[in-house]
Amino acid sequence: MAQARDRIRKQLVDTPHCAADGWRSRARTGALAAELDLPQAREAFRDEDGRVRGAAAGAAGAAFGADLRRLLGDPDPYVVQEAAGALAKLPADPATKTQRSRPCSGSPQRT
Repeated sequence: MAQARDRIRKQLVDTPHCAADGWRSRARTGALAAELDLPQAREAFRDEDGRVRGAAAGAAGAAFGADLRRLLGDPDPYVVQEAAGALAKLPADPATKTQRSRPCSGSPQRT
């Protein structure tokens, strides 16, 4: 119920206080913040618990493209999976693509 009210308001008011403190509450809040493109999502991307980072990454959109690319290097494979899935859903946009490395000068060129 709290998430529904916050979705309608497009701000986090009730969701952070609807359950006991813990990773589930932080994950729920982070995912909703990412879904609504709110700055509180960045706190969830930096959370110490991978479940929280993953939940927020899975709900993130184009507004958090740079954060999602950074999460591709996370040590938790669940977070990497969620970030990659979220990036895959985004439209092709130079701002959300990772840069390919150039071949070194000593390697043979493909023709």
